[in-house]
Amino acid sequence: MVPTTINTIKIMKIAKNAHLAPPDPDQESRKFSSIIKLISYLARKLPSGKITTKRDFHYQDVNLFQNQEYSNSIIDLFSTSLNISTQENLLIYSSQKGLCYGNCKFSLNNQWFDLTYNSAPILIPHILSNHILTFTHPPIAIIIIEKDAVFKSFTTYLTEFSPSSNFLVVTGKGFPDKLTKKFIELSSANLNIPILTFVDSDVYGLSIFKNYMFSNSAYLENIILAGVFLLEYTDGWLNITSLDLRRMIGLVKSTSLQTHLHKELVKLHRELTRSLLLLKKSEMNVINHNCSHYIFSKSLEYLKK
Repeated sequence: MVPTTINTIKIMKIAKNAHLAPPDPDQESRKFSSIIKLISYLARKLPSGKITTKRDFHYQDVNLFQNQEYSNSIIDLFSTSLNISTQENLLIYSSQKGLCYGNCKFSLNNQWFDLTYNSAPILIPHILSNHILTFTHPPIAIIIIEKDAVFKSFTTYLTEFSPSSNFLVVTGKGFPDKLTKKFIELSSANLNIPILTFVDSDVYGLSIFKNYMFSNSAYLENIILAGVFLLEYTDGWLNITSLDLRRMIGLVKSTSLQTHLHKELVKLHRELTRSLLLLKKSEMNVINHNCSHYIFSKSLEYLKK
């Protein structure tokens, strides 16, 4: 009987130490009200088949949700509990982030988008798994630009200096969201053209390139690290910081194990090791048209290969 007594005492101590506070009635009431608000919102929106955003739902009752993070958690809780997709089943997406611009026309699920250099960039449209993307006036290349400011500068450059060119220019404004990556993935599957990617030659820009490369379902075969390169773009040289250094070493280690997957990862690894040797990084900037001219010239150079 002694072991039983000892075990009982241990259990009592554990129970005492692991005492859980009772749920906060106010918080539970808020959560319940939020879920009812979501069900009511879906009952109105789903029959129409129209896509909505998490931001739209948040504005249904700002006083109840108080912040975007909380309303997002309600949507995630609801979809996880029912084991359904927030996008495919509830038709609720995160707010669009990526932009596209060009001289081409494409159709997505029978909705046409006519891009011209004379019009402003558009938000990348929402894409469902059964949507079909087709081009009637296909571009000669997709150009991905890391930074929004550089993207805007380059679109102005194309309008002024190369109105007859035919590029599809995309930016994810830093690290791309799933929608931007899906758009590039579908475009790549539809078009047998290169994807020329321009990022800073630093640990953040090169990490963004890897993020694009390894898309939502697989890595992109025809993606190219087109610039900027440390030894080519000295105008953008900056000293690397101690934080840069730590992150670069981690990225070098992970990339060294992946270089066999894609030849462009060899370029990426080379840029990192050069940066570690020189203790320099190179960032794209929008001073005059230097950066835009660099992107345009490098794009033409790759297309001639």
